[in-house]
Amino acid sequence: MFDNLSVDEMALEGWIYKKLDEIYKKLGKNYFSDISTKAWEMADLFNEYGWRGIFNEILKRLYLTCPVNVYESSNIDKPGICKINTTYRNNIPESNEYTIEINKIFIHNPIFVTAILAHELCHIVSYEKLDYKFVIYTENEKEKLENERLVDLLVFLFGFGDFQLRASRDEHITFGYFDQKMFERICLIVSKI
Repeated sequence: MFDNLSVDEMALEGWIYKKLDEIYKKLGKNYFSDISTKAWEMADLFNEYGWRGIFNEILKRLYLTCPVNVYESSNIDKPGICKINTTYRNNIPESNEYTIEINKIFIHNPIFVTAILAHELCHIVSYEKLDYKFVIYTENEKEKLENERLVDLLVFLFGFGDFQLRASRDEHITFGYFDQKMFERICLIVSKI
């Protein structure tokens, strides 16, 4: 399958392996569950607790203990967005609080809810656990793309990649920054680790 990749896709695959090495060096392979999340699990949570049930489950599976607020919104043009509010004391960062907004048009579909929330929550993992700058609003497009792709990779490592793949395949929507073909490659790479 490597033979079918373009030069750009091969470079991107090299980037994926490099990032995996960085992530494992900082967090260790054991940080990530080797059990993927099943669609029926998220559907059951959704049926019982709504989209907030899915949010709480993903928060737990990503080992996030920092304050995270989540709201549905009709005022955003993206599927989801994550914002950070840092409290400073004497010009030194003291604590972070995060807010995630999920676009109202997606809240009735547990597959989309899971894909969006996993992606947005992985922004927090990249900031809190991997020390990546919070670059969602940066003007530097290269830096933003690098961060967004890291977040997409984390989604797969935490076992939520099937939701990204399914949303991308079924509705031709990507909630991250890889296309369908690269999502499939990431899935294959992560499954072999």
